[in-house]
Amino acid sequence: MCPSYVARIELLNEHIISNFPYKEYPCIKIVRLAVDESLKSRGIGKNLIRWSVSMTKAMIMPNVGCRFLVVDSKASSMGFYQKCGFTLLDTTANKENEHPILFMDLHKINS
Repeated sequence: MCPSYVARIELLNEHIISNFPYKEYPCIKIVRLAVDESLKSRGIGKNLIRWSVSMTKAMIMPNVGCRFLVVDSKASSMGFYQKCGFTLLDTTANKENEHPILFMDLHKINS
């Protein structure tokens, strides 16, 4: 995980935060998440996401203004991230991107 920012313009849909005075939202980016082929379909990836959410909420959010988890997904992995609670940024440019951005609003997660 690494700190990142999502430009406010990218979130101009139902997930927009009203009255937010800044141009960017603070977030944590998940990078290079992978599970060995021989270990797939055992829940390891889902557990890594759960761990990332838990660690961010417990250790990062109380100390740093963080609102979202984001990931630049391979097209073939989008379904996995959506099953884990991520939402595709709803812009034409993002949908056409080779690695589209998906995000999770941590304020809407109970963990």
